[in-house]
Amino acid sequence: SQKGKEAKVIILSSETSDTSSSDESEDFIEEFLRAHKFPHLYPPCPAFGEGRS
Repeated sequence: SQKGKEAKVIILSSETSDTSSSDESEDFIEEFLRAHKFPHLYPPCPAFGEGRS
């Protein structure tokens, strides 16, 4: 039974590492939207915030 548990852990960790690359862009979009919803939580970003104040 112990070996079965270890195999499950390996499968789970490999799944998360496989999807991490595709999730990065979604995380960036979420951060971007969150920064627009709550601008006071984020410092002004030079790329987006300049000349728009």
